[in-house]
Amino acid sequence: MTTLRFGLLGPVCTWNSGAEIDLGPVKQRAVLAVLLLNANQPVPVATIVDAVWGDEPPGNGPNVVQKHVSGLRRALEPDRQARLPSQLLTLTEAGYAIRVEAGALDVDAFRAQVEQAYQARAAGAMPYAVETLRAALSQWRGTALAGLSGSFFEVERERLTELRMSAIEESVEMELRLGRHVQLVPQLQALVAEYPSRERLRGLLMSALHQSGRVTDSLAVYKDARDQLVDELGIEPGADLRRLHQQIASSPAQSPISPASPMAAQAMAVAAPAPPAPPSGLSWTNRLLSLWLPLVPFLSVGLLAWIPAAYGAARLRSRVHGAIAAVYMLLTGVVLVFSTQGASGLSDFVFSMLFLIGWMGGTAHAVYLRAKLLRLRKSLADPLVAMARQRRHRREGALELLRREPSLARDLRIGRPDLPRQYDDGGLIDVNGVPEHVLTTALGLTIEQARGIVLERERVGGFASVGELAKSGLLQQSELRTLRDVLIVVR
Repeated sequence: MTTLRFGLLGPVCTWNSGAEIDLGPVKQRAVLAVLLLNANQPVPVATIVDAVWGDEPPGNGPNVVQKHVSGLRRALEPDRQARLPSQLLTLTEAGYAIRVEAGALDVDAFRAQVEQAYQARAAGAMPYAVETLRAALSQWRGTALAGLSGSFFEVERERLTELRMSAIEESVEMELRLGRHVQLVPQLQALVAEYPSRERLRGLLMSALHQSGRVTDSLAVYKDARDQLVDELGIEPGADLRRLHQQIASSPAQSPISPASPMAAQAMAVAAPAPPAPPSGLSWTNRLLSLWLPLVPFLSVGLLAWIPAAYGAARLRSRVHGAIAAVYMLLTGVVLVFSTQGASGLSDFVFSMLFLIGWMGGTAHAVYLRAKLLRLRKSLADPLVAMARQRRHRREGALELLRREPSLARDLRIGRPDLPRQYDDGGLIDVNGVPEHVLTTALGLTIEQARGIVLERERVGGFASVGELAKSGLLQQSELRTLRDVLIVVR
């Protein structure tokens, strides 16, 4: 008897009784990935085409999908006779569906082990919870969905990576509580270097260093985080990291201080004062320092025009500006060759044109890049963006509280904007509790969708997960992805 296992926590892979199966070309693997992300439920052909090919769909999309599905059937069911229907990868009126046994997909197994670890922590079995989280994290073989490109896979990759990082942070925090701060410092330093924008990781590193007696190093971690945020975004660190910094700065070394987790138990039961509003504009120092962009090509008569172009390409993540930087480098090489070897006639004219393109064109391009980067920084420092960031932090704190202290979370009425409360959960909506009118006004659902959710939860006695809204046909997958940040289930 053969057993198929599927993997998305790394390159897309399938194993038959432990042996890896050749899944064929990249697009065929991408089709399988879309089906596995929606395992045991039909996926419309149009959804597969949109996810795999994005803005460049093939002219005969359904036929191409059918071809890849046939290739997957041959790979996954090599012993099946061609005329017999597939029992693994089926076609219904609603689309293609792949049947995956419980625990056969590494994403599901990872989530199950993480949930088991959280239950163990709630029961007070901290060492067992840490070991379970480590076992869950060991299933990752690299970057999720590695090798697959496109907006659909980028969104799913980011979502899965967030699950992994949350599990890592939970594991580290539990180990800190077990007194393993000295051993955790190197691991946390590596994680902060890899994910410098995750403030919770920095807070955990600060706590580990402080409990190891390295108060100066702990405060230096905060200074580095603040310098980066102020320089790049023009904003201050979040309230939790600032609060931890104040605690460490005013406490003796090795005194127990909780990591920068949003939880603070009962202290979180009342709304904390809002942090100071970020600046609405950019400081004059940022504007002055950014003048180097046009000055470099102008003062170097275009020979160094590629430097600001390459910098702008990296900051804006633009392939177009990267290509322009490469052109400037090529022009610089040609100009240097002309200037050392000499030229006459038409070559003099060509030399002059290339020289002017690199000098004037490079300077004008750098002026454009400076304006674009300043606009980007200003938009990131905009109060509305800062407000959205603050709400996201409040949601993360509320979700953390819900995982650790579900009874307290219910008392604080997390996810219940229809009830009077003092705690700000960042706009979370509990689909197991809110009435019909909240589903329509807060989530923008139609009356029929809201009514269907209320009737279904009464019929089944409450949803076990947000994903059941899609499995029950109450919401489309696209709608669920849009609302996933605010929807929660409180049992």
